[in-house]
Amino acid sequence: GGVTLNHLCWAALGGVPTGLLCFMGNDEQGHFILNNLKKMGVTTDFIEVHDDFTTAQCHVFIQEDGERCIFMATAATSLIKAQEAKRCFKDPIQYSSSMVSTEISQVPFTGVLEVLKMAKEAGVVSILDLDIPPSVAVNEAE
Repeated sequence: GGVTLNHLCWAALGGVPTGLLCFMGNDEQGHFILNNLKKMGVTTDFIEVHDDFTTAQCHVFIQEDGERCIFMATAATSLIKAQEAKRCFKDPIQYSSSMVSTEISQVPFTGVLEVLKMAKEAGVVSILDLDIPPSVAVNEAE
């Protein structure tokens, strides 16, 4: 799962039309995610699947006291820079979206900015999840 996938699935189960815009590998994890998104009613039409991509993963370790540690392997998600975001996601944002949500932690900052720009140009409501400090977003996350 991961927060994004969990939110999409809960919204879809509540009757809200949802879809995922992402890059994913043609691998075991990608097939698992695609199959489960479809079962939950989340549109997968806009997911870019390629043999040369690896699907992003998130591993959560929980200590006995309830503290948690999250390790993220961004994989194909880290390839969504401005040019790729525009090439792959412009039409879905412009023609199939009433709201777009993006985040800064796995998606490169230039890709995030492009998604927000396309949403604004299309008159689509956008939400930005700031998952990391701004200094990381504009430096390390680039």
